[in-house]
Amino acid sequence: MALTKVSNQVIQTPYKKNFIINGCARLWQRGFGPVSTNGAYLGDRFKLFNNSSTTLSYYRSDAGPVTMFQKSFFLKVTAGQATIPSDKFAGLLTEIEGYDYRFISGQTVTLSFWVRSSTAGIYCASFRTGSPSVDRSYIAEYTINSVDTWEYKTITAVLNGNNTPSYEEGRGLQISWCLACGADSQGTAGSWLTGSKLATSNQVNFLSTLNVEFRIAGMQLELGPVATPFEYRPFGEELILCQRYYEKSYAIGVSPGTSTLTGELAYIAPTTGTVYQNIIFKVSKRVNPTGTVYLYSTTGAINNVRDITTGADVAASGVVESNHSAIAQFTATAGRLYGFQWVADAEFT
Repeated sequence: MALTKVSNQVIQTPYKKNFIINGCARLWQRGFGPVSTNGAYLGDRFKLFNNSSTTLSYYRSDAGPVTMFQKSFFLKVTAGQATIPSDKFAGLLTEIEGYDYRFISGQTVTLSFWVRSSTAGIYCASFRTGSPSVDRSYIAEYTINSVDTWEYKTITAVLNGNNTPSYEEGRGLQISWCLACGADSQGTAGSWLTGSKLATSNQVNFLSTLNVEFRIAGMQLELGPVATPFEYRPFGEELILCQRYYEKSYAIGVSPGTSTLTGELAYIAPTTGTVYQNIIFKVSKRVNPTGTVYLYSTTGAINNVRDITTGADVAASGVVESNHSAIAQFTATAGRLYGFQWVADAEFT
């Protein structure tokens, strides 16, 4: 248990105090961007959402607010939209697994973060629960006072335990930072609402101006009514937490699909015909990897392994066995050496 003193009150939290994984923006197993697809992950545990016609590009930024945070999540408008239709929205989100949410459901929590934007005004963060579909929402407003200036924000709320979150491997709590929101997803701030709501009608339309930038870093969610200093976790520990949701054979700084031998699995085929090579994950996944297990030839070609003996790619598939293992399946020739990379994705969809 971790103990945190707030004024004269000592708050006991299970294991570690920050329930957000990779809030420090240090882990980028998928690469550094840009990506712009709705639902795309880039920084570990943080997903872009954008169903508007705007192109909102998601990158890693090497600029952080203070020495502790040398990286940040970076969103940039590369094709703007002056008016947001009622059913459209955009922003960044992260999710807390039900097993972890169980400890904070129904309790007072504080969300803290550093934020910087080219557009000042009122923005909204939201807590949303429900599994498999979001059915309850809590919206909070915060104000960015000065453009292109790092500002520290805190939001305190009581999490609603009277809904249908998962208390197991499903979605317990979703935390969203909204950048634009149409009327269908708007609601009032400061109380729990029915349905999936992201922002109030005061939310800035960040998407209206081309090339504006939004950065966020140092996200922390903790028990209690007051924000305390950010919890530093060793890099290796943060990596293990991220690997429960996404793991790869590639080196940490190498994007999947890169042509490289580093990290590859090598296999000498014992027979001619269909062969199976075990892949054992370092960390058991949240669920059986939902996007299956992707195989990459050492040339970077997806759904292939490399016949190193002859210098040719061979079609292959990754077959999930469980939340801790998979197999690579392909047609081989006895005695030849094969190599491949792999990715296992068990993130929330």
